Amino acid sequence: MLPSSKTPHARLAARALPVPDPSAQKQNVNHNRDLSGGKLLQFVCGGDHVIALMSPAVVMVTGRNDNHQLGLGDTELRKRFEAVESLADLPVEMVACTWKSSYAVLRDGTVMVSGFNGSGQLGMNALDRVITTFTPCKSLSSINITQVTGIGGGGALCSNACGWHMWLKT
Repeated sequence: MLPSSKTPHARLAARALPVPDPSAQKQNVNHNRDLSGGKLLQFVCGGDHVIALMSPAVVMVTGRNDNHQLGLGDTELRKRFEAVESLADLPVEMVACTWKSSYAVLRDGTVMVSGFNGSGQLGMNALDRVITTFTPCKSLSSINITQVTGIGGGGALCSNACGWHMWLKT
């Protein structure tokens, strides 16, 4: 079942990913210039934000940013996709997000985090209420993480090659 147009997810999707005009496609006009730089590898949705992982290893974000969940260093709303500079030139393998947080897993297993950390749910010091740009999660630095999945309001389930799972504090 598709979400109602009254939900935040549906409203964001309608703004971030407009349906192209079929007649424009016949003329080879690219209306989605923001995501035209490569192949789409992964597309994930948070509470009111979206992350697209493009090939070659470019992370694009759009949506609400009141808790720095876009990792761009500010809290401005983005209505168009924008590249994440703090992840530029890093070998990003996958991305995930929760309501107010975002995660990126690098090829070497490093987990990069950004967004709301009021309870330490990003695995960072709980005194750092927000992480403004994607930053390595030091509490996971000795574990070769291969996958992160955002869970509900702020936690994440992580796994490594051995299949070991854990929750980041929520």
